Amino acid sequence: MKNKLICASMLALSISLSGCGFKSISHGREISEKEASNIEIGKTSREDVIIMFGEPSKITDDGKVFFYGWTRGSKVEVLGMGGGSSEGKSLVVIFNNDGIVKNYRITIGMATGQQID
Repeated sequence: MKNKLICASMLALSISLSGCGFKSISHGREISEKEASNIEIGKTSREDVIIMFGEPSKITDDGKVFFYGWTRGSKVEVLGMGGGSSEGKSLVVIFNNDGIVKNYRITIGMATGQQID
């Protein structure tokens, strides 16, 4: 009887765990506040920024704004139901007409709608 109970418990556990999942979400290269502080307003050039952080995720048509975006989070699913959380951040770098940094900011969430010039 004890063996049957153990087998039944193991079977129930394996069935319930077969529908479980965990996924880590990671998109883009994260840029820390410390790394961003290497940008010097009035001195750092567009080329310097590319050397520091690589090609941006997006560049405005006029080339005066670089966006570097990244997302971190997790997703959990149990028997087809689940949820998760994520946080998106961006480094926005604005250049003057000479291609020198005018301003920059790390934003949480969407960078649109925030004026930082």
